[in-house]
Amino acid sequence: MLKLLMICSAAVVPTLILPAISDDNAGIYEPKAPSTSFNSHIEKIGNCEPIALDIHFHNIYVEMHSADYLETAIGSSAHCKFAKAKIVGFKHDASTDNDISLTRVRVKEVESYMEAYSVEYESQSDLEHVPTNTALLNGLSVKVHFSFYNSSNTNS
Repeated sequence: MLKLLMICSAAVVPTLILPAISDDNAGIYEPKAPSTSFNSHIEKIGNCEPIALDIHFHNIYVEMHSADYLETAIGSSAHCKFAKAKIVGFKHDASTDNDISLTRVRVKEVESYMEAYSVEYESQSDLEHVPTNTALLNGLSVKVHFSFYNSSNTNS
């Protein structure tokens, strides 16, 4: 019986002590605020500054983080006067005819998204040629450029 008590205490005691020890270290490290391009882009669009949003896909569907990003950007810019929202699709050196067709379908998917939020847009008919990179290989195939009437710089 004593052996069973020692085995159980060997498992239970560390789980009781660990939270108490970790609380002592809570003030040692300062919390680091995330510095992401997401936050800076949302801040810029909230100030009616031009931005370009990267839109990533899985097959023909907008990835959830890109959909959230686009929705947040549209909401943050609701008080701005749109000069234009331009949807641009990409192709690269290794693009096949199937890749190009898929990108055109993806552009249509983003167009549908913009229509759902009543955002006026235009789509660039020609796909923009870009160098092959890891972002493209990870589903980046469309970019949405937002610019505004009251912004001094329309390049993004």
